[in-house]
Amino acid sequence: MDDSLVLFRGSLSELLEKVDTLQLSHELPLSHETPCKFWTAYWTICGIENSIPLVHGPAGCASSAKDLRYFNAEYCGCPYEMTATTDINEQMVIFGAEVPLRDAILELDSVYHPALITVLTTCSSGIIGDDVDAVVENVKDKIESEIIVIKCEGFAGDFRSGYDEAYEQLLSLVRPTGKVMEGYANIVGARRGPEPLASPGELPGLFDIYDGFGLKINAIISARCTVEQLQRAGDVQINLSWCTDLGVRLGEMMEKRFGTPFAKYGMPYGFTSSIDFTREIGELLGCERKAEKFIETRVKEVGPYVKDLREIVEGKTAIVSMGPIRAIHISRFLSEDLGMNVVLHNIHPYQIKERKKVIQLLLDYGVNPQIVITRSAFAFGEMKSMLTEEEDLRELVKEEPSDVIYFGSSYQFPGVPLVNVDNQESFPHVGFLGVKRMHGYIKTALKTFERPRSQLYWRVLH
Repeated sequence: MDDSLVLFRGSLSELLEKVDTLQLSHELPLSHETPCKFWTAYWTICGIENSIPLVHGPAGCASSAKDLRYFNAEYCGCPYEMTATTDINEQMVIFGAEVPLRDAILELDSVYHPALITVLTTCSSGIIGDDVDAVVENVKDKIESEIIVIKCEGFAGDFRSGYDEAYEQLLSLVRPTGKVMEGYANIVGARRGPEPLASPGELPGLFDIYDGFGLKINAIISARCTVEQLQRAGDVQINLSWCTDLGVRLGEMMEKRFGTPFAKYGMPYGFTSSIDFTREIGELLGCERKAEKFIETRVKEVGPYVKDLREIVEGKTAIVSMGPIRAIHISRFLSEDLGMNVVLHNIHPYQIKERKKVIQLLLDYGVNPQIVITRSAFAFGEMKSMLTEEEDLRELVKEEPSDVIYFGSSYQFPGVPLVNVDNQESFPHVGFLGVKRMHGYIKTALKTFERPRSQLYWRVLH
């Protein structure tokens, strides 16, 4: 590949160092801007059943976010739940909006009787300096609903901090009794509500392992859990990470606050990761023998799939293009289990900066894949469907000395076998069940990649 097209080539640890020392820009082009802190906080609390978000800001802020609740109702089988707003206008910006906020809380409680009201601040309410905490404190004894406040003005932090602020406030609902619920666990680090009905999601791959320990799930925080489940969340025997990024932050908060053991490793893509994932849970539960017995059973069942795949793909190159944490996890499966040479394409430095804590955790686990960042990572456009992204991928494929398999989405056609890991209908990809799924999808990709692609689709896409 032309060196002028390559902005970075090296390991994950080297990328982290270059971002840390400002040797590599982590600025995003305008077309790649992330959601604001308000959005991510809103997404997180939308996973609470029978709750009403009260957006303390203009109606447009609420309207821009509440499409997620439409999605949950239409595609996830949930009843549609409203989003309310104080509808801050020009007059309120001058004179304040504390009275409309108080009146909105009282109305929501008396008319709709939600289990939870979540007041979310916005840029406008943050700038005018409304004392939201005081309003809520003065009114909470007059309502039956639980109520929390999330300070999530868009200008007050990056998109990652919105998740953390929301989780922090959700933990204020926890009412630990000091009596451990033996055999119960929480799954932490979920967001945006439940999985779509059309997809089995990643949960079956995780539940397969949890069932090996006989664990019952108290709450998935926060994917369609209830306030009652949150109140009991401090009494479970163990917390289990779903998304390593979001799960680690929430799990560590709960470990510090409630003393709940936390299995940090999430997203167990592949054979080795699933074994390590199972052993970590076994150690924290004091059930090492049960863990080894379960692993022995799954090794006999899944081992042949891994062996078969390795015989086919060992020595080939895997180019992986997806979200940074998933890409790093899946690189371990492809390299350790299948013996492939793995290159992660266009993990944006911005994502490394915002996820530094979890990136370091993965490096501590020994996961340190090679990364190539090309010009398209900083180009104007929509990354997945950019023509320059596909052109860079094709150049990357040409320089590889061995056969290449592309792990990404069908938005790109780099002229090699494509394993569409963005296809949610192919989930689960994690756990021992995920190994069996990936076996089928990789073999299918190798058989079918020479079929002619639709040029019409390609032209419309670009």
